[in-house]
Amino acid sequence: MNLVRSLTLIGILGCLTGCMRTTAEPTSQPTSLPSSVPLATPTVGEAPQRLAFVANQINRGTIMISGLDANPPQLLNPDFPLAIDPTWSPDGNELAFVVQDSDGFNMYISSADGSNLFQVTNQPGDDQSPSWSPDGQQLAFQSNRSGNDELYLINRDGSNLRQLTNDPARDWQPSWSPDGSLIAFTSDRGAQTPDGWNDQLYVIQPDGQGLKYLTEGFGRARHPAWSPDSQQLVYVVGGGDVGSNSIYTVNRDGSDPTLLYANAFDPQWLDQRMLFTTYDEQTFHTALRILDLNTLEVSVPITMADTDLIQPVLNR
Repeated sequence: MNLVRSLTLIGILGCLTGCMRTTAEPTSQPTSLPSSVPLATPTVGEAPQRLAFVANQINRGTIMISGLDANPPQLLNPDFPLAIDPTWSPDGNELAFVVQDSDGFNMYISSADGSNLFQVTNQPGDDQSPSWSPDGQQLAFQSNRSGNDELYLINRDGSNLRQLTNDPARDWQPSWSPDGSLIAFTSDRGAQTPDGWNDQLYVIQPDGQGLKYLTEGFGRARHPAWSPDSQQLVYVVGGGDVGSNSIYTVNRDGSDPTLLYANAFDPQWLDQRMLFTTYDEQTFHTALRILDLNTLEVSVPITMADTDLIQPVLNR
């Protein structure tokens, strides 16, 4: 069993499981643009543009770092046989990520070259899906340390742990809005859809107030990621097999859900581009793509032969 499929079984890549029912017929090309495409607003100063992603190489989940050039990607840290969930700090110079160790999964921070490694969490259980606060001083994450997946906040130095949600349902995949006002997340606390799924998107304030149901229950909705202006979210609808997933956009108030691209998951919204993972029917591997929201052209940022590439994130 390769890593992508085994990760699916332990719940790390929920976007690869489930079934799909949508209100729009998916196509192989974008059918419409989000209702407002924000202007480019770089947030990383002089940090060079870097792509981080997870590569499955001989049953190893490794985080790779690459520029968008011809140079080969570099391994972030060779000491971690299973490292996932990379996410860039707001200044684009550091990565938070998750490593499997004897306690389960714990969060770490390092510089882009793997130096200055710091372990943020070290408690038994699985701490996953880190998301930076806009000021780079806190991380939102999901954890089952209480026996159920809930959302937590923690300072980047590992201090001041706070539980954000407390519900019998599973709360996971937090995404902190760039304006700092909301944290979007996936939860199965809602009513079950006709397809048998109840994963939907919710938003909550960082102080735990203002919980709001966001998506309509027309299919399994997961993996939210914010637009740079904090006015929209991109998310995944689908399941079953890898190719049955599509990415949608929705306004922050839950209005105007719009199909953006079929056969796509792991979305990240960057200025006027959308970075995502797709299933390549020619290579039979998952691959990385960038969609230009202005021209609708799709580019290939990097390839690695006979390797499943997942969870791509650009620092700008």
